[in-house]
Amino acid sequence: MFKKQIEKRFGQQLGEGGEKKVYLDKENPEHVLGLFHEEKKESSHQIKGRFYLTKILHLLFPKQIPDIHLAASEPHIIEVDRVDGRSVVSKGESLDESLKDRNILFEKILNLGVLPDYYYNNFKYDQKGNLVYLDSVDPFQGDERYYDPEKIRVALEKLEEGKKEQGLVFLKRLEELYKEEAVKFIEEDKKKKETVDIRNAADT
Repeated sequence: MFKKQIEKRFGQQLGEGGEKKVYLDKENPEHVLGLFHEEKKESSHQIKGRFYLTKILHLLFPKQIPDIHLAASEPHIIEVDRVDGRSVVSKGESLDESLKDRNILFEKILNLGVLPDYYYNNFKYDQKGNLVYLDSVDPFQGDERYYDPEKIRVALEKLEEGKKEQGLVFLKRLEELYKEEAVKFIEEDKKKKETVDIRNAADT
């Protein structure tokens, strides 16, 4: 039922990258739907983690990171704010000159331990002239975080009341998801190694 409801919302395709296709949301033209390619496999914890990490980044960079409204597995999509604007690469400027703002924003995100995609097509100036990062961010893989919880906590503490508390709740939930995923990964990895050891013992 949910899958059919979402598929009805797919409007004009606006773009396609290495991970997903992006469609206009017919029910809410202010939003877009990112449909991940089939080869992009994620656990339910990773999908939820993507949601919370994006929420946190939007609080920290409200003009540079579009808000996220949905992350789901079936279909494997995200729903985020739509961004209209122009490329970061300007005619008449050298590539280095055009990408100065991109490099600054990239470093700010990277300083939180988050790994944005450096490719310039993932950045755009919106209609108000704000530089926006368009791509989604992976939260963790197995027992490896793709963010620094302490650096994020420090950054959230500097926000105004209300936003700070909201961000800390998101971070708490993100950490819970990561720890549950990491425990599961470690247990499964241990079982695989035990199976290999048994097989090796049987062969000797």
